[in-house]
Amino acid sequence: MDLGTDATGDNTYTDQLKLSPEQSMNPSFLHELACRMEDWTGVEVLSVQREGHRDETDGSMKY
Repeated sequence: MDLGTDATGDNTYTDQLKLSPEQSMNPSFLHELACRMEDWTGVEVLSVQREGHRDETDGSMKY
């Protein structure tokens, strides 16, 4: 896996998740997951996308 920087020099990465049918039925699961990731030191969630819908964040995904 190549985790080098992108052309802009930013350290941004894309993760792709496959959810179980149970998690897919939970409309708040991805938001809750992003909120937990925001608590990790050095991690900022930039956007969350699901089924063609994309949410841009302001860096404060607290719930």
